[in-house]
Amino acid sequence: MNHKRHINITPDWRAYFWGYFFGILLIPLFGIGVIILWITHKKRTSVHYEIHDLFIREVKNNKSVKIDLLSIENVETEQSLTGRLFRTGTVVIKAAVSEIRITGTQEPHKLADTIQDAINLGHQHLKKQTGRKYGEPDHDPGTLDKMDYLTGLWQQGLISDEDFKKEKKHFES
Repeated sequence: MNHKRHINITPDWRAYFWGYFFGILLIPLFGIGVIILWITHKKRTSVHYEIHDLFIREVKNNKSVKIDLLSIENVETEQSLTGRLFRTGTVVIKAAVSEIRITGTQEPHKLADTIQDAINLGHQHLKKQTGRKYGEPDHDPGTLDKMDYLTGLWQQGLISDEDFKKEKKHFES
């Protein structure tokens, strides 16, 4: 994880095979094929994906979605019949609040395995550094609730300043 590197992915043309196929087929018909080719090409090139050491980003029509690598909950692949034929597909990356679909990738199962390996490596690295898993609090979860309760008692004048300071020391250690 010390290396700062990233991979840029643009969907493969084979994932848009049918758009290109019908575009070429319909060129003689009043130029409709040229429009279909242009739309297919524009759709394919309007999206790209960046896979970094710490996150994955989808940039689509100048809008960006970013998922931290360690917050990814599931990595799956999808392939249509044409996708199996051309060895292209979609890698679906799911986190708690968002999802990225890396469409038109060659060998989607290999990419999914690579991403899953990076996630596992990141979790191991974090656990080695901090001794805890991603998302695991570094304090007793009830500590903040207890401190809030104590502060409330003090603010309402139900306990003295001395008692508040004395009890507060238990939470600071």
